[in-house]
Amino acid sequence: MNYGIKEIEEFKAPSRKPWMVLLVFVLLGLVCWVSVSAWRGRERKPKPEKVLTPVVDVSAVTSTTLPPKKQAKKRPPVNLKAQVAPKPSASVKESLARAKALISKGDMAGARQLLLAGLKSKPREQERTAIESELAAINVQLAFLPYNMPEKVDHVVKRGDSLDKMSKKYGVTVQSIQIGNDLENPNLIKAGDHLRILDVDFSIEVGKERHELLLLMNGSFFKRYKVGLGKFDKTPLGTFEIYDRIVEPVWWRPDGREIPFGAKENILGTRWMAIRATGDTPAVRGYGIHGTWDEASIGKSESAGCVRMRNAEVEELFNLVPWGTTVTIHK
Repeated sequence: MNYGIKEIEEFKAPSRKPWMVLLVFVLLGLVCWVSVSAWRGRERKPKPEKVLTPVVDVSAVTSTTLPPKKQAKKRPPVNLKAQVAPKPSASVKESLARAKALISKGDMAGARQLLLAGLKSKPREQERTAIESELAAINVQLAFLPYNMPEKVDHVVKRGDSLDKMSKKYGVTVQSIQIGNDLENPNLIKAGDHLRILDVDFSIEVGKERHELLLLMNGSFFKRYKVGLGKFDKTPLGTFEIYDRIVEPVWWRPDGREIPFGAKENILGTRWMAIRATGDTPAVRGYGIHGTWDEASIGKSESAGCVRMRNAEVEELFNLVPWGTTVTIHK
């Protein structure tokens, strides 16, 4: 039995070299170092910033959250009732006051020239209306009263003269000579009488949009009238001339029936001035400027195409504009 123990005791472990142990430790240290370096490298590498898109609650957005350039400007609501037409400027008021002062001194012509100069300065709408209102009253008085003015000539009546001859000579109406010289009987003139007669060119402009008739004397404002025009835009456009003038006209219905002056069915009022086309304006028939018994139609488009005026105003116009007066109708 002793031989077994002896064999064990005689057994020798294999010889181990110390450098191998060192090599193992070196390899382990190297692996650890590489692992730590790699971990630290990932830690130092900046991570890309994640851009977050804000979630906007559209219902909560107001004008204050928008960029300044995109903010809508809030305008206060327009109160039409609170809008008041601008009053005439101080300069216009001064001109009107000066004109009235000249009128009070009897200088109607001077007042007229002052107001005409005011119109040429192109005033605002309300100022223009105020000037025209005063100027129209002055013009009518100068035309129909024996005032002196640059547009009148002094005519000494000669043998054989008549108002008709004088009207043709100066291109005015008989009525303007008679009324302007306060002649009760136009046939009772005699040689040596002094008369003041307008020596002017009247012209008429009708504006369809505004329903207005503008009377010009030598191209300058004389008076503005409100008129009625044709329904369905039947009033023709273009240039025309007055070729007939009738006091208390008869009206011929479209069916040829004659309606005498004064009858309720007669629509022509107290005066009729027929017009005909000139220049390149297409020929038309049956159109003219006339009065009306229906003053409610003034300012509206209710006629068959003619230009309607109040009877008192068409009579005034009739007394001023002679045969051959130019009539321009525009939009």
